[in-house]
Amino acid sequence: FSKQCVRLRFQICIHVNADVCSIYSENNTLHEYLTINLFKEVTCFVKAFQLKMMMPNARIVNNSRSGRTIGFDNLGNKELNALRNIDDFLNEAKHKIGQDKYDYVIVCLGTNDAKNEFSEKQDEVIANFEKLLQKIKTHQFIKNSNPKLIFITPPPMRSTDVEYKYQGGNERLSLLVPELKRIAKQKNFQVIDIYHPLQKIFNHYAPDGVHMVPSGQRIIAEKVVEEIK
Repeated sequence: FSKQCVRLRFQICIHVNADVCSIYSENNTLHEYLTINLFKEVTCFVKAFQLKMMMPNARIVNNSRSGRTIGFDNLGNKELNALRNIDDFLNEAKHKIGQDKYDYVIVCLGTNDAKNEFSEKQDEVIANFEKLLQKIKTHQFIKNSNPKLIFITPPPMRSTDVEYKYQGGNERLSLLVPELKRIAKQKNFQVIDIYHPLQKIFNHYAPDGVHMVPSGQRIIAEKVVEEIK
């Protein structure tokens, strides 16, 4: 695959939804690769950097925003609500490539929706996620591209010794992730589970118990590359 990446020219545009992102390729067989990515801004930047390292001929455009959630006006800010803004994100992704098409749509969730302030709204998180995937699938731009749909679960969080706003987050994720996977499969998204594989090694890659360092982000990026090779 590394030889193929040298030969093909990938253009990658990342819009972050806590982060949303879109990734697309420019060649005869692979057309576009769109990622909706719910990570904190710095995390998204690292992931984009890791993808760039693995695909050196890629063009990466990163439009990230820290604090976005799936469907809440986080901090009272409507711009931090992915569900409210997803049409604009997709329209922007379309504008980036003109008449070209996408090969993949990758929805990659982070952990903002599992924070303490949303602990009583976990049913809403699940409902918002289903609405988000439905809006993506039915957007005219996506329907015209007919891409492969991929969902990447949130990573874990440390269960102890984290800031108050993250306390109980991993326990909430343990209940959320199976529901998110179920919904994604119902919507015909291929699922990549990073939550469970990272549990035992997460502390090594996330000193604060929440945000992964570059070497940890590389593990996730490798999973993405495996799916598009």
